[in-house]
Amino acid sequence: PILPLLPPRRLHCTGGDVLIALTCLAIALITVGHRNWPRRAFRSVAAVTVVLGVGYTIFSEWLNIVVRQSWAYSERMPVVPVIDTGVTPLLQWLVVPLVALWLAHRTAQRDPVIPAAS
Repeated sequence: PILPLLPPRRLHCTGGDVLIALTCLAIALITVGHRNWPRRAFRSVAAVTVVLGVGYTIFSEWLNIVVRQSWAYSERMPVVPVIDTGVTPLLQWLVVPLVALWLAHRTAQRDPVIPAAS
């Protein structure tokens, strides 16, 4: 099992990231989704999910670094000017959700359509 090998802090952060991603996806599905998602409304759900994830990341990084001063970036972390957010957290919220959503869309395109129950 992999979970016992992860340090508690890393496990906490990973769990938090999963909850943030699920919340962003749920909000996107509720606001712009379609009952046949991911076959329909894929792009709008993906866009809203990523925008919410990136927005939350920028807010969270600012809150924890500037306001709470609970941690700081290493001098090796490239930071995006103006928003002062690390490149890695931003890339995480761009790449991971887009790849996961694309895989869901691709899988749905291959699977046969199952009619809704009456």
